Amino acid sequence: MTDFVKEAHELNGAEVGGVMPPSVYPFRDGKMLGFAQLRPVYRGQDAASGIAELSFLPAAGEADEILVVWESQDIAVACELPPQYSSSCLNLLWANPDERLLRRMPYQEYLLPGSTEHGTARVGVDWTRQEADLRDPALEPAIASLVQFSWDPLDLPSQSALQTTQAYMESLGYVVELVA
Repeated sequence: MTDFVKEAHELNGAEVGGVMPPSVYPFRDGKMLGFAQLRPVYRGQDAASGIAELSFLPAAGEADEILVVWESQDIAVACELPPQYSSSCLNLLWANPDERLLRRMPYQEYLLPGSTEHGTARVGVDWTRQEADLRDPALEPAIASLVQFSWDPLDLPSQSALQTTQAYMESLGYVVELVA
C-alpha cells in the first residue's frame, strides 16, 4: 500500500497540482472493502467533520482494520490547527480497534514544467528519508475521530450497508469506490 499511496500522491501533484486528499481504506478479514476520499470542505470545523465522516465507510463495512492517508500540512491548513509535522509529509496509518501504526513519508516539492488542465502549477515530489514507524502515535483531532468512529456500528441492514453508505456519502460529495 505504501508504494500505491506514494504513486497516487505523485500523480495528484503532477495532474492537479495538489496533494492526495485524506482517504480511508477499510478491510475486513484481510480483504479491502473499498475506499473513500474527502468531499470538498471549508476550512475549520467543516474540514474536521468531513474527515471524521470518512469513518462511515469502515463502520458500514464492519471493518476490522483500516488504512488512513493524509498530508500533514494539508490537514493543518484545512482544520486551522498547528501542524504536527514540520514539513510536507504524507502519512499512512494502519489501525485496528486496539493498535495504530503510523508511517510518515516526508518529501520536498518542486515545480514541473507546464500547468494542469485548470491552469494550476504542476508539482513534483522528491521523497526524503523515511522515518521509523510510530506505534500508537498522537494524531490530529480529525484523524483521531475518523479512527475512533470507524469501529462504531451503523444501524443499517448488513447486506446493503456498504451500498447504502456509498450512495449517502457520494450525495455529500465524497469519492467512494467499493471493491467487495
